[in-house]
Amino acid sequence: MELSDRIMKMISKNNNMHFIIPATVSSMKMVKESESEKGDFFIPEMTTEMGKSGYRFQCSHAGWFHCTATNLRFRMDGEGEVLYTTVDLDSSCPVSTNYYAAGPLYDIKCVQGELSQLQLPHCEISPEDDCNFMTVGHYTDDSEEVLTPEYMSHTHVKVTVQGNSRFRLKDIWNLFKSKIRGQVIVMYHPRPKHWLHVFLHPWNVDPKKLCEDGGQRIPGPCDCDLIHAHRYNISCKDIENPHRQQRVQASDGLFLRNKNTDNPTFVIRLEENTMNIKLQLIKDSAKTKVWEYDLPSLKDFQKTLPSLDERTLQTDLVQSPVTPANCSAVVRAEHGSTAITPALTSNNFYGSSVINLNSTGAGNG
Repeated sequence: MELSDRIMKMISKNNNMHFIIPATVSSMKMVKESESEKGDFFIPEMTTEMGKSGYRFQCSHAGWFHCTATNLRFRMDGEGEVLYTTVDLDSSCPVSTNYYAAGPLYDIKCVQGELSQLQLPHCEISPEDDCNFMTVGHYTDDSEEVLTPEYMSHTHVKVTVQGNSRFRLKDIWNLFKSKIRGQVIVMYHPRPKHWLHVFLHPWNVDPKKLCEDGGQRIPGPCDCDLIHAHRYNISCKDIENPHRQQRVQASDGLFLRNKNTDNPTFVIRLEENTMNIKLQLIKDSAKTKVWEYDLPSLKDFQKTLPSLDERTLQTDLVQSPVTPANCSAVVRAEHGSTAITPALTSNNFYGSSVINLNSTGAGNG
């Protein structure tokens, strides 16, 4: 197994460093995925079963398909239907010693057709350092099968699957990295309180559950690099009256990549009639600004409180519309690769819609 140049340089500079490679590491390759493997983007249909929300996807042909809500990618061998959701931590799906959960736990059921491969989203900034240490846990009937991924791109880990059940990315703890691709999720609660809830999460976390308590997700730029076990502060300014202070309540501002809760990192109690807000996320010690955003006017979110389905899929930046009319495309440039995420606007959607945003033809596996 070859280590990345960055890790080798760190080892060579420290004569006292002992590097132990566990016997369970994989031989995964770091590659740039093909256009066809990025898949056709689709907006999933929302489902509710026994009080729990999830997603449904139906396709009419073989190929790769990219879910805009979770960033999961499915390789279908023909026409089919998939039911899937992210689930809370489950004692029957433990993470092995020396590993941590590097992504959500997905419950995936292919109820029609055949699902042959998955691409699970990861949030590593330097995947060349991680491609030999990341695995996928496949949980069935209180047992775990460790799957060796075929490759790791800048955004996803590809694995061949057989059968349904639960899947999760796992990574080995190491001291060579601390920074990951994260996201700042801003939820607005207009009634009965005039509050903002701000969450710091890894990029691959599904924000669906955060929308289930009556809040509205504020669309806008959410990507930023976050440091594991680091403390952050947030600044909230009234654009029209900068001297007007807004009350910010924080737990402790601590970001932990492996512990994602439904509790907001920051709660901001806005003064009455404060509608135009500027947020800045700041590193606690260095006072370095790592993210900022001038929120759209909160008056627009007070007029109509959308349905749960619409709140759940309000994600990322809204740019030029694509077909169908209720979608917009978001382009993320990540280390030379591009991931395009359609986002829902305020229009209603009906079922799962497939949108081809690739330059090549659709449906090629």
